Amino acid sequence: MKSSKKSPDQKLRPHIGIDVRFFGPHTGGGLGRYTEELVRELYALKPNLDITLFCVPEMEKELAQFAPFRTISVDIPWYSLKEQIFLRSIIDRENLNLYHAPHFNVPIGLKTPFIVTIHDLILLEQPRSAHTSTRHPLIYTLKYWGFKKVLRHAIFKAKRIITISNTTKNSINKFFPKSKIPVDVIYPGIGTINDKPFFDRPNLPQKPFVLMVGNAYPHKNLSIVLKSLVVLKKEGTKVASVFAGRSDDFFEKLQEEAIKLGLNEKEAVFIKNPTDAELSFLYKNAEVFVFPSKCEGFGIPPLEAMAHGLPVVSSATSAMPEILGDAALFVDPDNEKDFAEAINLLITDSEKRKTQITKGLARSKIYSWEKMAQGVLKAYTEECMLE
Repeated sequence: MKSSKKSPDQKLRPHIGIDVRFFGPHTGGGLGRYTEELVRELYALKPNLDITLFCVPEMEKELAQFAPFRTISVDIPWYSLKEQIFLRSIIDRENLNLYHAPHFNVPIGLKTPFIVTIHDLILLEQPRSAHTSTRHPLIYTLKYWGFKKVLRHAIFKAKRIITISNTTKNSINKFFPKSKIPVDVIYPGIGTINDKPFFDRPNLPQKPFVLMVGNAYPHKNLSIVLKSLVVLKKEGTKVASVFAGRSDDFFEKLQEEAIKLGLNEKEAVFIKNPTDAELSFLYKNAEVFVFPSKCEGFGIPPLEAMAHGLPVVSSATSAMPEILGDAALFVDPDNEKDFAEAINLLITDSEKRKTQITKGLARSKIYSWEKMAQGVLKAYTEECMLE
């Protein structure tokens, strides 16, 4: 472990610690983007705080750009037993006024006052996703038991809880009604995808194609889109699909399902681990963005699509009506015919398409990483004043 020293003038300011081991979308997906944008925006706000970033060793050079934020390198993986045993003592000896965990995995027994961000309770809301794993059943059972224990500790012992939607706040109240910890709803933002030169992959489909972005976990419900394509195919509507997401066993299973449904490699294209440049190309060239997820705390991809002028079809569940408002066409997440009808409408009806694009562009502007950071900073200062 390595720590940089504080200057004498910093000692009088409130000292905030932030776990940034998830820093960056290529490290921690949506959680990584949340963590990265929080650090960037806090740095831009130049708060009158002493901020320490707890990072993994390979991140130190990248985080140096945020000086005078301090960094403490900890070679401790997230969700690990090592995290629960060793991280708390590292945090406690820094004498922080407040520690911010951007996810539920706060070390049990931590003495330092802390704030936690709860993004969703998908593993409680969606039993199918919770019990779908590539691990040995015994290993999975132990990890799931550990998850619930650590989550409960975070929700009952935090000084304050931040959630990313009212939907997640309501979920906390449903599963943990005895918790009296104050909950702040602070929406995340969306950013501009880097628009760098793009070199075509050989398997990109011809237009028109619908686009899905994200992982392929069961609660994402991506198979319903495959089934909707089969419906459209039988009706004589020519439309392909692109699934752009993290390469893992779930992604492979989705590819296998496409084959079983009779969709060829031009009708269902799978792009593994897309770069920002590739995502930018896909957002700009797709006809419709489809977000069929059954459970979300927020949902950044459909908002990114809207910001790129892409109309959206979404499942009418979880946080999606709250976040997307009237800017998306909402359908039953279990009905492939509803998805097929909505997709076809946005491809064939130019007026409806134009209306939804206009609404989407306006909706995407509501959410800002700067506003999120301002809300989090307000929570920091309020908690420090209460000490």
